[in-house]
Parts: sequence; structure tokens; C-alpha cells
Amino acid sequence: MKQILTILLAVMSIAAIGTPQQAYAESVERVISSEPTADEPTSEVYYSAIYTGTIGKSLGVTVYLEHHYEGVYTGWYYYNKYGPNNKLTLNGYTRNGRIIIEEYTAQHQNTGCFEGVFNDYGVFVGTMYVYKNGKEYSVTLYPQY
Repeated sequence: MKQILTILLAVMSIAAIGTPQQAYAESVERVISSEPTADEPTSEVYYSAIYTGTIGKSLGVTVYLEHHYEGVYTGWYYYNKYGPNNKLTLNGYTRNGRIIIEEYTAQHQNTGCFEGVFNDYGVFVGTMYVYKNGKEYSVTLYPQY
């Protein structure tokens, strides 16, 4: 009787250990394989910050980014010379270790994207692609603490 109880407890322990790992692996696979769209609802925010920096050699920008737990990014930005009443919406995701953030106008038109990484100091370093003219610009965004 004692052996049967021991075997039963061992089987239950193995089943309990295996189930969360499988569920976790499936959820990670779903997150990695899907790219969010501008219309998807947002999830819990992991962190958020205001950044200031430049696009190209000297075009000043102010950026607000939220990083959600699933690797999704949302926020907005504006060119300092046009002011905060002219914000563009940002929606992004992580792919192959790089962050890709699409920009959208108030009319929901996708006009460009940022691609880059956060370095060890929390600075976003990358490239901005403008779809209208096909040009690329360097981007550096510094967190404001």
C-alpha cells in the first residue's frame, strides 16, 4: 500500500511540474511568433520612460515609450520644432533581438519605423526609415530620469 501511495504521489508531482512548463513554452512561442498591430489591445506595462534625442544629425525629438511584458512597445513622439500637439503614435515589437517600432499619423497611416536596440545605459540606438522617401536616418534617444 505504501508503494502505491509513493508511486501515485510521484506521478502527480511529475504531471504538476510538466504542465506549467508546457504552458509557458506555448505562450512564449505565441508571443515570439506574432507581431502586434496598431489595433491590438495593450497589456500590463513592464516600464515606461520619456526619451529625448535626435533623428539624423540634429532633428530633436521627444519620445514616450511603454514596454509591455510580452515585448510589445507602445507610445508616441513628436518633433520638438513642431511641438507636442503634433504627436505620432508608436507601436512596436522585438524581433531577433532588435526592437522595431512603427510610427502612425493621426489618420492611422504607417509612415515609417525605428529599428534598434537599447544599450547598457538605456539609450536607444538605431535607424529610422521613412517610407515616403525611402531614406534612413540615425537615431539616438536618451532616457530622462
